[in-house]
Amino acid sequence: MPERQYAMVVAVPKTQKGAFNPDRRISSLIQAQLRHIREAEKQSLPADQQTNIDISKLETERQASDYLQKVMARLHPQGARKPADAAGEPDGAKEE
Repeated sequence: MPERQYAMVVAVPKTQKGAFNPDRRISSLIQAQLRHIREAEKQSLPADQQTNIDISKLETERQASDYLQKVMARLHPQGARKPADAAGEPDGAKEE
């Protein structure tokens, strides 16, 4: 297969090592995302399958991430993370 040609390639700098901070307070963008996901949760899941997490109490990126993972696993169970196998590797990660 021939190599694909692109009209423009944009160089993206590497993220600084200290940039990842899961205990950082959530931004207004993340708060908006949480509101959208909460609405999707309420509209798409029966009451007994909802997380019942009060998103107004979420303060850190870690808490927001945990909530988003729980909701997305319920909304899209086929994409939920699978437990590691006995060798400690995620499903499908073994080499043949």
